[in-house]
Amino acid sequence: MKNKIIFGLLVIVSIFAISGCSSKDTSKERTIEYLLDRYVDIYSKADMSAIEDMFPPFYVEYSKDYITKEKLEKDRNKAKEVYGDDFEVTYKVGNSVKMTDDELEKLNNDMINNYNAKEKATECYKYEVSIIFKGSKKEDPDAMTTMGYCKYNDTWYLVKV
Repeated sequence: MKNKIIFGLLVIVSIFAISGCSSKDTSKERTIEYLLDRYVDIYSKADMSAIEDMFPPFYVEYSKDYITKEKLEKDRNKAKEVYGDDFEVTYKVGNSVKMTDDELEKLNNDMINNYNAKEKATECYKYEVSIIFKGSKKEDPDAMTTMGYCKYNDTWYLVKV
């Protein structure tokens, strides 16, 4: 079950990784931890505003027909069944590596081709992140994934890399 939940979250991240909405936060405030907190809010609170905050605007626009409040609530209810009503999603941030120019160019091309992105990332880091699901019924071991922490128009967002 956890694999389905994590897969669903990664699909959300993948869908939103290429788009996003503008934010009033400055780049200094938009740390990887801040954006991962928003990621947790998407899942644990079915918070649609978190999606608009953590992903680039073009990705949010692209995925708005696929991700709905109802879908997020359904995923949250499944997690409650598996982990307990008290479930929580946490994360641990691991190593990071700055993307090379070639990797950044490939990422930008993928975003243009897959999500019709108009903006290009000007800087991006790959972070290893463990996602942990825990509740009174069950706890699953860490699931490691790679997340992109990328700058679009002087604002940092998360993307799936």
